[in-house]
Amino acid sequence: MAFSNEFREHIFNQNSGQAEIWLLRLISPNGEFPTVFLCGNNEDLTSNSQVYTAFPFLVVVGDETSNEPSQFAIEFDNVSLALVDEFRSIVNPPIVELDLVLGDFPDVVEVQFKDLKVVNISYDSLKISATLIYEDILNALVPSYLYKGDTFRGLFGG
Repeated sequence: MAFSNEFREHIFNQNSGQAEIWLLRLISPNGEFPTVFLCGNNEDLTSNSQVYTAFPFLVVVGDETSNEPSQFAIEFDNVSLALVDEFRSIVNPPIVELDLVLGDFPDVVEVQFKDLKVVNISYDSLKISATLIYEDILNALVPSYLYKGDTFRGLFGG
């Protein structure tokens, strides 16, 4: 992954003056609701011709040291009952996409995470917390587990 010169300068400089901003897309896999575009900023942001609505949230990227898929956590602040009701009404788990940009260069995506699945949502009076994972393709059933010799005899030479 190649980072822009501005991002490298921001990482290695203690006083770069740049803000790292997370852009979040909440996507319904079956069109249950329109795609929601949020940015972890105090004002709306336009990135690649898409307006992201300012909404306070925190992204925590999990480690990759365990044998399990990497997990992400998102915490939405300033929860209103309307937002809680929206999450309650969702039947199928939404897909989340995250981009990391610099405030002065919002069209340059420095880090991108796509196709994250929401596996757990909890809420209280102050925040909504969600756990995200990549689809666990390493533990998915493959055809050898789905096809059985008694039902597919030609497949097993029987």
